[in-house]
Amino acid sequence: MSKNKTVKRLQQKGVKTLAWLSLGVATIGGTAAAGTFIGDWVAAVFDWIPWEWLAPLVLAILFITTAIDLLIDLLPNKAAIYSVIALPSVAAAAPGKFGDTLGGWFDALMGWVNDTLVEWLGTDSAVGLAIACIVAAVLMARRVIKKSAGATAEA
Repeated sequence: MSKNKTVKRLQQKGVKTLAWLSLGVATIGGTAAAGTFIGDWVAAVFDWIPWEWLAPLVLAILFITTAIDLLIDLLPNKAAIYSVIALPSVAAAAPGKFGDTLGGWFDALMGWVNDTLVEWLGTDSAVGLAIACIVAAVLMARRVIKKSAGATAEA
C-alpha cells in the first residue's frame, strides 16, 4: 500500500471521528441552550405564533432531518448538526408526548453534563457551555463538510 493511500485512509477516519464528535458537542450545546435564554426565546416565538401545531411540526421536521442525514451515509453532516442544536429548544416549546419525551431525554443529558461539570470544574455554567459547544460544533461541522467533499472528489 502506498503512503498516499494510507494517509487518505487515516484522514477519512479522522473526518468520521470529527463528524461524530461534532454531533455529540452539538447535542450538549443545544441541550444547554434550551435551559437558557435561548430556549426561552424559542418558546416565546412559538407562544407568539397563533398555530399550536407549528412547534410539533418543526420538532418532527428537525427529528426526521437528523435521522435521514445520519441514515444516508452514517455520518452526521451540517443538516444533522444544526438540527440537533435546535431540537432541545423546540422540544421544550412543543406540547404533547413527543416533545415531552425528547425533552426528558435532553433533561437527563443535561443533568449528567451538569453533574460532571460540577465535579470537574466546580461550576455548571449552562450559558457558557451552550455557547462554547454550539460554536465548536458549527466549526467542526464546517471542517467535516469541507474534508468529506474533498475526500470524495479525490477518490
